[in-house]
Amino acid sequence: MKQTPTEREFCRKISEELGSFRSRMLRKTKEDLFNSANEIDKTVCIYEILLEESRVLSEYVMQECLKAGSLLSAVYEKWNEMPGNAEGDLTEAVLQFLNEMNEYTA
Repeated sequence: MKQTPTEREFCRKISEELGSFRSRMLRKTKEDLFNSANEIDKTVCIYEILLEESRVLSEYVMQECLKAGSLLSAVYEKWNEMPGNAEGDLTEAVLQFLNEMNEYTA
């Protein structure tokens, strides 16, 4: 299926965010990088989930996400605040964040 212009822009935004995150991580010391391993893993997973969800997101939600700050950081923080923050909760955190984007802006 062909991407819409909004979907392309959404994917570009999260790709740029991941690139910026990667650059920040590469400036850390080895010890700090090691201590950030979980954040790195989860941020990449969030990126992948958002990329997959972009195929089914409404134009409206993607447009609202484009107006937001860092989606990767926002979803990571949401997941990090969840009790127990298990691996399965990561997808739930992404979906909950996207649902909230739709609710708060509707």
